[in-house]
Amino acid sequence: MSQWQPLDDDAAPPAPPASHVTPSTPGPAAYGAPAYGAPAYGAPAYGAPAYGAPASYGYQPASQWPLQLPPGFGLVGGVPTPLAPWIKRVGANLLDGLLAGAPILVGYVVLLVAMTTTIDPVTGEPSDAGAIVGVLTWFACAAVAFGLSWWNRWVRQGRTGQSWGKSVTGIRLVGERTGVPIGAGMAFVRDLAHVADGSVYIGYLWPLWDARRQTFADKICSTVVLDG
Repeated sequence: MSQWQPLDDDAAPPAPPASHVTPSTPGPAAYGAPAYGAPAYGAPAYGAPAYGAPASYGYQPASQWPLQLPPGFGLVGGVPTPLAPWIKRVGANLLDGLLAGAPILVGYVVLLVAMTTTIDPVTGEPSDAGAIVGVLTWFACAAVAFGLSWWNRWVRQGRTGQSWGKSVTGIRLVGERTGVPIGAGMAFVRDLAHVADGSVYIGYLWPLWDARRQTFADKICSTVVLDG
């Protein structure tokens, strides 16, 4: 039998049984740490736009307001451009007609002179030789007139946008969508389309009230005449 020994005051108390261990109570969250399930500081909430990013409100269509152009301007090749006044177009056509008609007039004068001054001394009638000379001269002048028209209205105007008359009046012919000269082929087609303008000349007068100052031939060929 062991002897009784006094307890040492400095000895550690015995640990409680495991079944009596009290569970520790969780302390408050550390400073700055987000609570469980809450978003971190600075992070956007679910479904909200990020800081500084614009909110999306769906597709925003572009403005559909039509471009308001001042009177006398047209949208040519996407650029507002001044359109040629009707009176300038008339002046240009008169000058082009004068250029082509001058050789024809010369041919008529030669024909008239040849038929009235060359008289057969026997019969007293105009000689056949004079008539032949006059007719041949007229045909030669007509060929010159056609050549001038071909060069002036189709080749030159198609390449540069200006016939001789248009260069004098300061206007030019271009494509409505491109804003550039239309080429010799389309210049020829446009002259053929002027047949539509010839009905009581209403097509030639149409630019007076048309917003784009176009004749019927211009509308058929998609062309406009610009000022400057």
